[in-house]
Amino acid sequence: MITGLPKQITLNSNKFSEVLFAFIVAASLLFTLEFIQPFGIRFDFNDLYFQGLIISYALLSFAVVLVNEYVAKRLLKIQSNWFRNSWNTLSICLACLMAYLFSGATIEGVVFIMILKLAVFLVLPAVVISSFLAQSYLSMVWPGKIRIRTLNNKILTVCTEELLFVESADNYLAVYLSTEDGGNRKQLIRSTMKHLEKQLGSGVIARCHRSFMVNPLAIEEFRGNSKSGYLLLKGTSVEIPVSKSYTHQFMHYKG
Repeated sequence: MITGLPKQITLNSNKFSEVLFAFIVAASLLFTLEFIQPFGIRFDFNDLYFQGLIISYALLSFAVVLVNEYVAKRLLKIQSNWFRNSWNTLSICLACLMAYLFSGATIEGVVFIMILKLAVFLVLPAVVISSFLAQSYLSMVWPGKIRIRTLNNKILTVCTEELLFVESADNYLAVYLSTEDGGNRKQLIRSTMKHLEKQLGSGVIARCHRSFMVNPLAIEEFRGNSKSGYLLLKGTSVEIPVSKSYTHQFMHYKG
């Protein structure tokens, strides 16, 4: 166990992507129904009844997506985009249908066909496109960052240059990150070395020991021989052990 580093910081779930996803879905539905008025939907902008109904659809869509994303990712551990998008579409349609019926309206044959059209040609595309846009936006605003998905489906987002090394700690992994003041901080995540190594790839993290992986960008020097050694990391005094089976990967760092 590495010692001499600051107290651990509890990992918090990154909820920004889910909120952004829900907002884009709600905004796109509101804009389409309000201004494009597809499939023959027509109403007067001064009609407060329809205005209130459309706004309620948008608010319900926002709430439904947020709840669904939490239930699917956190409770049910579902990561399939296809399943989540389908479930979001069905849930939004059912919620809006309930709001429509609650307003005192009745469902006739023409209305039923209209609902099916809206579900297939409006809600489903809005959900799929919104999911794509949310992920694309996150990639743009967080350049040079990696997203580590844990076994309990939480997300740790860190800058690639901040990542120093990872240490196995019982049923958890201790992710050590550099700080602006030249120190280090530790975040515990529920994952395994094999899972994280496969997720990030050799370009981001490199195994050097049964219990340690390092960021190649953080390596300053390798000290030792072909049988064993240790790595010195930039800006730290920490020595990361390198076992015999991995020494050949780090010989070019030898001073």
